[in-house]
Amino acid sequence: MTNILAALEPIYTTNEINQNVVLYTGEIEIKTGINNQSLEIIASGKVIYKWFPSPKLQLEFASQSSSAPLLMVALYGEDPQPAFISLTNIEVFDAEITVNSLNLSSQLSITGIISKSIVQGNGQNLSYVLFHVTNFHNIIGRPTATLEKNGRRYLIERILFEAEGWKITLDQLETTSEIVQSLNAQGGFGITHVGRLERSDGQIFTEKEALVFLQTFTDFLSFARGFYLCLGLSIGYDKSGSKIWEHWQNSSGSSWKSIASWCPKQEAKMLSDVFPGFVKWWQDWAASAKQSLYWYLQASYDPLAEQAIVNVQIALEILTYVHFVELSDMSKTEYGKNKSIGNTRKLFSTFSIPQTIPETGSLL
Repeated sequence: MTNILAALEPIYTTNEINQNVVLYTGEIEIKTGINNQSLEIIASGKVIYKWFPSPKLQLEFASQSSSAPLLMVALYGEDPQPAFISLTNIEVFDAEITVNSLNLSSQLSITGIISKSIVQGNGQNLSYVLFHVTNFHNIIGRPTATLEKNGRRYLIERILFEAEGWKITLDQLETTSEIVQSLNAQGGFGITHVGRLERSDGQIFTEKEALVFLQTFTDFLSFARGFYLCLGLSIGYDKSGSKIWEHWQNSSGSSWKSIASWCPKQEAKMLSDVFPGFVKWWQDWAASAKQSLYWYLQASYDPLAEQAIVNVQIALEILTYVHFVELSDMSKTEYGKNKSIGNTRKLFSTFSIPQTIPETGSLL
């Protein structure tokens, strides 16, 4: 136990599945325009991370300002105007919102979706970034981290990833097994893991570099899980351990579904073994890799077997065409003569992939 490292601790948690995460509470200023003049209203409100129908940043705002009727006209009149918010307490300015509902009775109540990411601070000299993962597997394996909480000691499953000069530490939460159990029963969303991104050589990096690599890691985890995951709510720290940057973003992550993916839940180290190859493929194939992953995840998530077969066939045809025609010397004419089944068999043979269906032993 003395050699086990301390586990990462999340900044944001979901104690129950589908529990919205409050990111900001305090003074909010809404800005818009009417009759070529600016209109501003300040009141208290919240920014929450709302899970359904997909993870989004939602504004909740209430005001008794005498300018409330003008705001309603500006947003819902004959010439609707764009609206922006500023979060006074954390120095976030002019984030555009899409208003979902506006009610004017005893007070003005507004809910809306914040259209773009909210960024706080300077992300130019980051030493490491903490991030949160939603709806990933409950990994069963050898614990490699420990957490002391409320007088109890928890053994935490950890996976280490390294590729292209980056290092990612991914830890489960002490509540992951309970969250996954609830998700299996009800579906929806829950934060299951917390991660740490840093350079392998310990050098500083920028927010742009971090977000690019974290998107690649999101795609990899989605590939392992079988549907699009939500990875975000990122917090950046400098070399002294002080928070200097935070990034809240909307996501296209999918609601939980019980899918028998290829992910080796009891041999988690295999994920770290596969990751460098995935990153290289992702970089080398670029758009083609993204397209094939999209169709694979569509096939995996689709409830209709007939549609899933069509989707995975599209993914296979992208893979075979790029590999044999664009990256090898096969002509388009030969590719067409082989037909889909011939090219798929050839691809499997090239990479020594068995062509039998395990349950029946039938040939592909």
